[in-house]
Amino acid sequence: MCSIGEEDFDDEGGAHTMIADEESRTNLLPNVLETNNCYKCGSSGAIYKLTFRQAECSDCFLLYARHKFRAALGSAKILPNGAKVMLLFDGSAESVVLLDMLHYAQSQGHFKRLRCSVIVLYVDELALIFDEAIELGGTETFLKTMQLFLASYKEFQSYIVPFLKNEEDVARSICQFSEIDVKYLKRDVIGEQKFVECIDQIQNLTSRQDFVKHQRSKLIARAAKHFNCQFTFKADISTILASDLLTAICLGRGITAALDVNLIDSRLNDGIKLVRPLRNLSRLEIDLYLKARSLKSLQCHYYGDKETNGSLQNLTRSFIDNLQTSFSSTVSTVYRTGDKIATEDGLSSNVENMGVNTCSFCCSILNSKYNSATLLAVEFSRLVSAKSNTSAKSFLNFNSHMQFNVLGEAEGTQQISRLCHACCNIYRDVTKKSWFLQK
Repeated sequence: MCSIGEEDFDDEGGAHTMIADEESRTNLLPNVLETNNCYKCGSSGAIYKLTFRQAECSDCFLLYARHKFRAALGSAKILPNGAKVMLLFDGSAESVVLLDMLHYAQSQGHFKRLRCSVIVLYVDELALIFDEAIELGGTETFLKTMQLFLASYKEFQSYIVPFLKNEEDVARSICQFSEIDVKYLKRDVIGEQKFVECIDQIQNLTSRQDFVKHQRSKLIARAAKHFNCQFTFKADISTILASDLLTAICLGRGITAALDVNLIDSRLNDGIKLVRPLRNLSRLEIDLYLKARSLKSLQCHYYGDKETNGSLQNLTRSFIDNLQTSFSSTVSTVYRTGDKIATEDGLSSNVENMGVNTCSFCCSILNSKYNSATLLAVEFSRLVSAKSNTSAKSFLNFNSHMQFNVLGEAEGTQQISRLCHACCNIYRDVTKKSWFLQK
């Protein structure tokens, strides 16, 4: 039974019952100690101390972190021998750790080796993030720095692809990192510029960031198909997934929110599976891994981070980060709650079973299939507001066609009848409707 009585809830809504971490607790946060001995092997030197774990040396800590990576893949048993894997690399600390862990796993002995072939792909979104006024030399320097870093992992072939929409253009634009001076930096960027101009015409930052996220997923699926890879590894950790879960719910994607935090996301086209093997690692464990391996992350950029205007994505991420500083269990609570969310039995968002049940843009399950009363009420309110001069009697037959209206009939067109609620919101904010719907 809950021990909080009604008298505990005043005008603050019970917020006073939540006790923030004391200032002295910051001294108990995980850190690198110099005077302790490892509790496992007894060695001295730099000792790594995680919350709820004994102090351990760098070798024991690396063994612990790598075990979490292997355990995530081993428990799901999704990676067959000889599988082709495409690793998404963006220069962030998380992607550097994932790259290093995969390299280590493939350098082990016969019985411990991870038997798969790996290629590395970087999706170049710098044209989307920086305008023409920004120093072009800075982007070239960034790409060459990444080229040198990836060259140190010579066992993996590395590729780069610009952020494009057309599937044929994506396949033609993929280039090896070793050839960026010869081919990539001298490419024709007219197609990219037109694509960026279309994205900039989306009315608000929330819709633009949502569009870019799902368009990136479509591009990743096309690239994976080009390389004949059935698995794509993405370096999402618990902090990122907690923010993504709340963002999906805020955007009206709650029906597939579980797939945003699951180990495997099967919404990509052509049966490509997106795998998150670092989902159980925290941000601190990532930072300590970099220190233990003497690695450095690259300065990565994400679309919308530098915008002065707020968006649901930016505000949610800021909310999670700020709350985590005072309540250290915030991320784990939100993230583990997402693990408990599941879709109904027999309903799959796998594109192989797409049929008529999934959104044509994001490949999520269509909301109207479940007759959502909330979405129907929102659609009815929006339709009435759009036709305020029409007699209320003209809406008496709305109930009999609610499902179709939610799918787009209320817009006066059947072209968006295959879009989910969240993608319909993007569609409404797009200036060129036909551009959004074309593949």
